[in-house]
Amino acid sequence: MVRVGTLPRYALTLQDIYQIAKTIRDDDISTLEGLAALQADVALSVCGRAGLAQLVEDLTDLKNTSTAWEFLASYLLDKTNHARDIATSKTISGQMKGVAIWQFLNFLRDEVPIKDGLPIERTLARIRQMVLLAEERDLRQVPDAALHMNAVRLMTVHGSKGLEFEAVHVPGLTVASFPSSNRGQRCPPPDGMVEGSDILSAKEFAKQAHATEEECLFFVAISRAQKYLNLYLPKKQPNGNNRSESKFLSWLPPHLVTQIENPDQLSGPSITDDPNTIEVCWSDTWRMTESRLTAYERCPRRFFYTHVMGLGSARKMTAFSKTHDCIYDLIRWLKVERLSEAPSLAAAESAFDDIWQRRGPVGHAYAAAYRQLASRFIRNLLAAGDGREFLEAKRLPVELSSGTVFVEPSEISRQQDGTISVRRVRTGYCRSDEYSRLEYALYKLAAQAEYGAGVLVEALHLTDNISEPVPTTDRVILNRSKSSNKMLDQIAAGQFPADTDPISCPRCPHFFICAATPRGRIKQS
Repeated sequence: MVRVGTLPRYALTLQDIYQIAKTIRDDDISTLEGLAALQADVALSVCGRAGLAQLVEDLTDLKNTSTAWEFLASYLLDKTNHARDIATSKTISGQMKGVAIWQFLNFLRDEVPIKDGLPIERTLARIRQMVLLAEERDLRQVPDAALHMNAVRLMTVHGSKGLEFEAVHVPGLTVASFPSSNRGQRCPPPDGMVEGSDILSAKEFAKQAHATEEECLFFVAISRAQKYLNLYLPKKQPNGNNRSESKFLSWLPPHLVTQIENPDQLSGPSITDDPNTIEVCWSDTWRMTESRLTAYERCPRRFFYTHVMGLGSARKMTAFSKTHDCIYDLIRWLKVERLSEAPSLAAAESAFDDIWQRRGPVGHAYAAAYRQLASRFIRNLLAAGDGREFLEAKRLPVELSSGTVFVEPSEISRQQDGTISVRRVRTGYCRSDEYSRLEYALYKLAAQAEYGAGVLVEALHLTDNISEPVPTTDRVILNRSKSSNKMLDQIAAGQFPADTDPISCPRCPHFFICAATPRGRIKQS
């Protein structure tokens, strides 16, 4: 609805899509088959009702059991006039749309190696996987039939290898863009495993290899030019901060460089045209929590779709993630049970078995191993509560200058010496940067506001069984308070820009609709 609804053919507004999505979610409607019934049940604008009726007509006889190629080819060629309009377009942008759709349809005709789910779901999973592994680059290459277009050819440096052009433009020559920042390795080899690394650790060798690769890429980029080489250094960030120039610029002989100090600039979009600015009328029951604010910190656009539009945060569940979700269910069960008495290990295991049968990876090849892991978590969780009197784990407000944030503690307890403890429980490891994160600063502020300076804020990590006080400094608290106020102001102003990342974006539930924010304002209900 979000992606297709933005097409001029349907012109659904943001409020129309919000109402449709809410009805689909609340009534548990199967979207494709249930759209026709929505026309009479949802409060839509006049244009929205006409757009939904047109969409229902276009989707008639299309099945979610079709392959992606069958579905899209029928939609583009038989059901709508999209393909005809694009084929007759005289503009460069229109012709490029045609090239892109033609390439995409050819891609969809290949068999999908993924076997789980409906055909279209398998195709979408394959696309996510290809983007995550950077295997879709070949699909971006312009076909020979399109090389006659009078347009700038945009490509990666990798894609330009072996080619030459009369004029080459290399943008983004800042210290964080070219050379790109070293993101490290997600799965580094053991020290000494890579031949030639000698005395270097795997981390140091990978850092050195990254720097060498960036130097080679810069040489490739500048050597593609036959006559004209244009290098671009944006000196300002969107927030007004200065950017540092790339070290590669110092390699260029000064007598060969003509520097333009004040180049002509294009004016940016006005605030009314900015797709990242959305007017939101908040529901009286909507509350900002620490988990929602940290979600905004990670990606404002994902926050908007999940927590403002209510489109959900569904992710592809694995046996591992299902196991951890079951543990969080048990933590919520313990919140209630511990108010009367401390449950025994047998009682906790029994309660977890009920959760496991409903939500766990039952039937998985390694279900027994995951269940064993869960038992270790349960023992760690109960042992960390020995000798404590547990209190109601109520929401704790943090009053900031820009608004109120509610912290939802995992546990609140009284230790034997009378000290009140507010604890955050996580199933994973304690990371090296764990206590610099926003959640702990908000925990500290909320706990001190409710129980005074003597309160103890703790963290419990079940995987490595670490339970310890949170060592948050006053400086971190102050900085996190400032950043929280800034984010609250941005949310109030309706600013929800996408924070793109090649690793996290393909895993996002809103990956395929991210850039398609509909027009208009939204009023929550």
